[in-house]
Amino acid sequence: MSSNKNKWVAYQQWEDILFLHWPVDVETLRPHVPEELELDTHDGNSWISILAYVSTDNKAKKFGRTLTSSSIHQVNVRTYVKYGEESGVYFFSMEADHKAAVKASRSLAGLPFYQADLKHSKKDEGFRIQSTRTHSGEKGLQFKCSYKPSGEAHSPEPGSLEHWLTERNQLLRVKGKKVSKSTIDYKPWKIRPADVKITKNQLLDFLPVDLTNKEPIVYYGKKKGVYFYDFNKIG
Repeated sequence: MSSNKNKWVAYQQWEDILFLHWPVDVETLRPHVPEELELDTHDGNSWISILAYVSTDNKAKKFGRTLTSSSIHQVNVRTYVKYGEESGVYFFSMEADHKAAVKASRSLAGLPFYQADLKHSKKDEGFRIQSTRTHSGEKGLQFKCSYKPSGEAHSPEPGSLEHWLTERNQLLRVKGKKVSKSTIDYKPWKIRPADVKITKNQLLDFLPVDLTNKEPIVYYGKKKGVYFYDFNKIG
């Protein structure tokens, strides 16, 4: 936890977290990321990832601590970027099924949240996600998959690809050519390998390449408490 732990602005507990990761050529991804940011790479590849989870115990200080008593289901599309010495994630889209949370995140944090009809449910020994974007003026993009964790939980080894893909504690944002960062605090990940079957993935349709026939790297996380801090300009 940060030494400024009392300055957090929002808190969520993430549950049954799905990580999906695909390598993408830098030239393919470059036009879709603000020019102020540099793409972060591993072994010469940039990466795009989808992170899906159920968010419980949602708190926001601005709204009297408790944001909602109900769970929020979320599916995020992101990549890895750098700005000078800073590194973090950059979000292309963030689907969520809670209208107030979407509105607050768009207006206050300037993040690309979209209202969605989103269900994240248990299925046998695994889970099922069904999402359709319902945000006003937007296409009804769909994402559907089922997944099941396998193997033992472990902490990613520093320097490994799985550590590079999962241990990210900064969000980078560009507004009016100004770069800001937000820190997030959480305990180090414990992840498990997972099997996934994706039946619909339109969230990556903005890319000029088709990733639907490529197998992603897949991880599962059981539970994670996450603190969010305000964005601060860094450039």
